[in-house]
Amino acid sequence: MNLITLAVFIAIGCVCFFWFVHAREAEKFAKIIDRTFLVSVNLQQYVDDKGHFPGSLTNLVAENQLDSRLLLPLDNETTSYRPPDKLTNSSWKLIVVKYKNRKIVIFKNFEKEITK
Repeated sequence: MNLITLAVFIAIGCVCFFWFVHAREAEKFAKIIDRTFLVSVNLQQYVDDKGHFPGSLTNLVAENQLDSRLLLPLDNETTSYRPPDKLTNSSWKLIVVKYKNRKIVIFKNFEKEITK
């Protein structure tokens, strides 16, 4: 009977551990989404005010006097920014953030796509 009880406790412990890890990953990704959307809102305001896209996200942060930590990775995610020219279509991927097997894409028209 003790061996079965021990096996049940180990199984429950494993399930709790994996649930905890998954919950932490989901929490980190939610923070990455929030930060990406904050950058996109500031980028859209920049474009509305100045009529063009900044050369880099660093320029966006500096010109709008934003907190420079906004561009620092939270957990090994990679962010790429490619400013479009005037002739590129609205499906141009402006910002792409990759985190593990998940991806956030902000398009030239500021539509958002999240792949989980």
